[in-house]
Amino acid sequence: THYVSKELQDIDMHYKGLVTYQVQLVQNNNQLTAADKEEFLSFMVELDAEYEQLKLEMQNNLDNEQVLAAIVSNYRKRIELIENLLQQLNESKIKEDDYGYTL
Repeated sequence: THYVSKELQDIDMHYKGLVTYQVQLVQNNNQLTAADKEEFLSFMVELDAEYEQLKLEMQNNLDNEQVLAAIVSNYRKRIELIENLLQQLNESKIKEDDYGYTL
């Protein structure tokens, strides 16, 4: 159990910083409307709730390896969601920028 909690701490330390940084990028992005940001953040809230449920399962000692894998998967979903949104924003900005230079 001590090993698993240490492993969970390591996972949290690694992924929380990434997720926090990327969420901040989305929140500070001027291309998104307030409604877009709200919708995006609602997905993040759902994933946060899922994460909290997984942590409770860890405390109940339910197949810790599977729960740890699910926690990592949860973090990856969040990061993927953020990266996809930021990539779409960058692609639309590039298209807008290129449009002005067409001959």
